Formats: sequence, C-alpha cells, structure tokens
Amino acid sequence: MGLDYMHFKTLASAPMSGFSLAVYVSCALVAILTLGTAPAFAQDAAVSGNAQVATSVSVALPARYPAGSIDSVQMAERALEETSRERSAIEARFATEESACHQKFFTNACIDAAKERRRLAIKQVRPIEIEANTFKRQMRVTERDQALAEKAAQEEQERPQRLKQQQENEAAAAQQAAAKANEPQRVEPKEPVSDQRTAQHEARMRQLQAKEAANAQKRADNVAEYEAKVREAEERQRSVATKKLEKEQKRANSGLPAAKQ
Repeated sequence: MGLDYMHFKTLASAPMSGFSLAVYVSCALVAILTLGTAPAFAQDAAVSGNAQVATSVSVALPARYPAGSIDSVQMAERALEETSRERSAIEARFATEESACHQKFFTNACIDAAKERRRLAIKQVRPIEIEANTFKRQMRVTERDQALAEKAAQEEQERPQRLKQQQENEAAAAQQAAAKANEPQRVEPKEPVSDQRTAQHEARMRQLQAKEAANAQKRADNVAEYEAKVREAEERQRSVATKKLEKEQKRANSGLPAAKQ
C-alpha cells in the first residue's frame, strides 16, 4: 500500500521473471483496490461529520424552539437573532472546510461532504426562521385589525355628538344669514366735491373745447385750400383745351393737316 508511482515505474522497467511478474501484478491490484476504496472512506467520514453537525444543531436551536413554541413577538425576534448567528457560523465553518479540502487529494469528495454538512445544518435552522417570521406577520395583521376595529367603535360612539354639533352649527349659520338679510341697507354718503376739483374739471373742459375749435378751424382751412387747388387745376385744363382748339382751327384755315391727338 505504500507503493508510489516511481516504484511502479521501476518495477515496470526492470526485467521480469515469472515470479517478478506475479509480484508486479499483485502490487498493481493492491494499489487499484486502495484507490477504489479511498472515496468510500472519504464518504464515510463525510457522513460521520454530517451526523455530528446535525446533532450539534438539533441539540441547540431546535431544542430551544420546538415546532409551535413561538408565542410572542419578543420570542420570535430572539429566535431570528439566534438563527442569524447560527447561519453565519454555518457559512464560516463551510468556508474553512472548503479551504481545507483544496489541500487534500480527494478535493471534490471533500467539498461535497462539506456542502452536505452545511445543507443539513441549515435544514435544522430554516423551520425556526419560517415559524418566527410567520408569527410576526400574523401579529402585525392582528394588531392592525384590532386598531381598525377600535377606531371604528370610537367613531360610532362619537357619531351622535358629531351629528348634534353639525346641526347646531348649521342652525347658527342660518340664523346669522337671516339676521343679515333683515338688516336695512345703509347707503354710504358721497363725499362732497370740493371747489378746487370743480375748477380743475371746468378748466380741463375749456381746454378741450378750445382745442376742438382750433382743430375745426384747421380742418376748414384745409378744405378751402383743397377746393382752391381743385379749381386752379380745372382752370388750367380749360385753358389748355382752349389753346389746343385755337391751334387746330388755325391749321384748318391754313390747309395744314390737323395735329395728331
């Protein structure tokens, strides 16, 4: 069982007699059997470790919090704190075991065994977490329903008083409105217009009238000027037409052809 690879290589390269060949074959069979049974030994060790971890967890948390034992919010919170610490310890233990597995020959088998131990440990913790969280949710629902019921009962108890107060307020408002409607309307006296304000107003009116008169005279002058210009233009047109007619008559008398229009 203590044969290594170099030993097998030496045996394989040496000249063999019939007896030596038998010894070589026997050693090879022993080595194969050893390699074949090693994983089984590793699995047995893993199973033993699993049982130890499961036992340690079952003695701790599940013993303190058996199923249905959580009956208060304080107990549920305490259970969640302990399960959180236990989870942290499980993960730390798994990390240590996984790191150690990388130093062993059967690394995969070692890691699988460590994972199985972690799974079994968490399996013991998980029911406690579920029960604690469920209890806290149920208590929140119960407290909310109780608060709503108390509020509804209080409102129902105070309803007659609120209705009476509302009716009194409406009656008082109606009385105030009726009293205000029956009050005589007071007419506020107008402030007397002072002499100074009257004088200022009359002065502004005179200015407007003078300005309007000046504008009217200016408009009349503009109209007269326009009419004079129109008459002058008409007079010039008549003069031009007369002169043109005289020229045509002279041409006709002299036998010359008439000028083109």
